[in-house]
Amino acid sequence: MSDEYVVSHYEGDLPDFIGPELDRLYGSRFCSLHHLRIHRRLAEANAYVLKRNGIPVAIFLFEARQQRIRILNEGMRVETRYIDRFADWAFERYPEAISLTFNAVEPDGGKKPARPVLRAHCAQDMVLPLPESVERYVASLGKSTRHNIKRRISKLKRTFPDFDYRFLGGSQVREEDIRSLIRISEARLSRLGKAPNIDARETRRIGEMVKACGFVCIATIRGELCGGQIAYHLGETFCFRSIAHEAAYDEFSLGSVVFFLTICECIRQGAKRVHLGWGSQEYKFQFGAVNRDIYRLVLYRSWPAFMLDGLVVGRTAFQGALSSTYHRLATLLKSGERNGSHWAKLLMSAARRTRRALA
Repeated sequence: MSDEYVVSHYEGDLPDFIGPELDRLYGSRFCSLHHLRIHRRLAEANAYVLKRNGIPVAIFLFEARQQRIRILNEGMRVETRYIDRFADWAFERYPEAISLTFNAVEPDGGKKPARPVLRAHCAQDMVLPLPESVERYVASLGKSTRHNIKRRISKLKRTFPDFDYRFLGGSQVREEDIRSLIRISEARLSRLGKAPNIDARETRRIGEMVKACGFVCIATIRGELCGGQIAYHLGETFCFRSIAHEAAYDEFSLGSVVFFLTICECIRQGAKRVHLGWGSQEYKFQFGAVNRDIYRLVLYRSWPAFMLDGLVVGRTAFQGALSSTYHRLATLLKSGERNGSHWAKLLMSAARRTRRALA
């Protein structure tokens, strides 16, 4: 029996099933309907829903403006066969369109799309696959990681017998706790010489996301908040947003302890994976994460359309090469290979500045 595919197209108000199905299919906060609504990105959104034998297998929210179609949901893994089906449908539905863009996605690694495509590297995401139990997860860690996390928790509890942590979800989370965790996290970035990246508006957005689909780990010593983790729950996936710990507890590696405890709680809540966000920091690998490359895909109606769109093609290709170089240099520096590290740092700094200028 052959599979039956059916396409549905929604304009304006989106049906109620879209949100839960986006979470089930993709488990990315950049695909979450909560995220897109909070960031006011659905004003002119259309929804393309592809069902196979009655079950949604692909959902793309998009905007069609003049000659270009832009897919709004990002950060998801997409199958080439569903990209091809969407492209065929979209170019027929919008005959004036010459291109459609997936801004930040992980292609499935299979064959290339059937139409002319420009593929440019744009970021790296770290994903932690999770087993069915905390015991199996702990057993999967390296011997030194298991030893270190056990030692750190024991030392913390011996030194501070009143050390406590709890997990709060949705409406249980106080806004002041979210603000405190973000303040602690931003203070740590400042100590490391990095620019803070969460302003008052983004803090409000994080609070709205937590109320809609999030939970928070709150760690306390002497009854005072000393660290924690903000996360979002999307289907079988959790997405870590911000981790924080007070500098006074650096010698206890409180950040690693909170990180580990939150992972264990995600497993207890049935998570299959955790998205740890951009950046290939060494501690993420130590806790079992794997890297995945994220790409910008621009599909064209035809080769003539591809050739005539030279400015976009050139800019996107250059940004992709720059992004790939930046992340390779970052990996080199973090791997402990010191030969030429001075020049690698200079090149990475130049690449970072150029990326920001072109963004």
